[in-house]
Amino acid sequence: MAMDLVTVVKHLFAKASVYGIDPNKIVLNGVSGGGYAVSAACSKLALLGESKLVKLAILNQYIAPAYHFTDLKTEMPHK
Repeated sequence: MAMDLVTVVKHLFAKASVYGIDPNKIVLNGVSGGGYAVSAACSKLALLGESKLVKLAILNQYIAPAYHFTDLKTEMPHK
């Protein structure tokens, strides 16, 4: 998956004028498993000496809540 992202980034950078985008403002964003894929893609780009192709990488980790807001306060776990 990381190499797929690397391929996409390289393609967008090379064809930026065709897509009407600024090649100096390519951002990758990934949530949960996608965050790991973005991290791996950025690492691969760095190993290839092409980390300049990505301006910003946002890595988000989803954290499931321990309880729901509809739960009664008396039913919430105490720590």
